[in-house]
Amino acid sequence: MYRPYDAVCRLLAGYSPQRISEDRLLVNSQWTADIVERIYDTSPDIVYPPINDQDFTDTEWEQREEGFVTIGRICPGKQVSRTIEIVDELHEWNDDVHLHLIGPVRNTSYADDIKRKVQSREYIYIEGECSREELVDAIQQHKYGIHGKEFEHFGMVVAEMVAGGVIPFVPNSGGQIDIVKNDERVLYREVSSAVEKIKTVMESPDEQDSIRQLLRESSTRYTRERFQQQIRSLVTEELSQTE
Repeated sequence: MYRPYDAVCRLLAGYSPQRISEDRLLVNSQWTADIVERIYDTSPDIVYPPINDQDFTDTEWEQREEGFVTIGRICPGKQVSRTIEIVDELHEWNDDVHLHLIGPVRNTSYADDIKRKVQSREYIYIEGECSREELVDAIQQHKYGIHGKEFEHFGMVVAEMVAGGVIPFVPNSGGQIDIVKNDERVLYREVSSAVEKIKTVMESPDEQDSIRQLLRESSTRYTRERFQQQIRSLVTEELSQTE
């Protein structure tokens, strides 16, 4: 069904394979770059989106809570139910484990189902839509994060967690694996693998230090300054070729 749909879209858009191959294409992650190269048979440049890392301060690890934050709308695509399953098992293992669900709560049957589940779990909190200040505080007060959405083109909230000093556990798919530098220790495919990997990290201060160091190095790729410099450099290069 997609083939005739794509054909109509390309006709209406005036799509030209030659123009695509001659243009300079920019994408936001290696995952997106791989897809573009496969579909259009041309290699794009990766320019990671910038995040506002200036809001975060370096909160001491020992002062943070042994809990999790997850950020995003409460909807099926964010896999909130699966995140709750993961936290259920972790809380049974360690009753200090808790979860804050941060993001808009729409009037949907899925959101209603999540609210019913949370009512019977004193260790899970629906914070709803927060101010920027409240979001930054929540990130900086916790050691860990869980991201549920698969096949993210990039994953801005994962990058924000990293900037805030959180260790995020993310699905092994999409552009978000760039952010955690493809570190298998924080990538999961289903509930069981997430639980086991999180337990391993929570039980090992050495693993925590190692991952945090890796993520600190990763976060330097998402500053506004780096984004601006990269865009200026690419534009200058393109303009020089037209002179």
